[in-house]
Amino acid sequence: MLDLFKSSMKEIRIPLAEVDFVQLKRGWFGAKIHIRVKSLKWLAEVPGCDNGEVTLHVARRDRDQAVTFVQLLGEIQR
Repeated sequence: MLDLFKSSMKEIRIPLAEVDFVQLKRGWFGAKIHIRVKSLKWLAEVPGCDNGEVTLHVARRDRDQAVTFVQLLGEIQR
């Protein structure tokens, strides 16, 4: 019964030119990365996607890597 609710991991590659906005919000127990894309087609198959924006939940132990990821994306977009 539990297997019906599990979803498999899926990799989606979004060209950097299509990334409109990336933001990291830290919390007590982890962090969230908010990503907005220029075209809805890139996130069409992602559950929880809202108007071309998706929120990724980051575990507390992975927050430092998330900070580095968002900083790198910010530098590349400039």
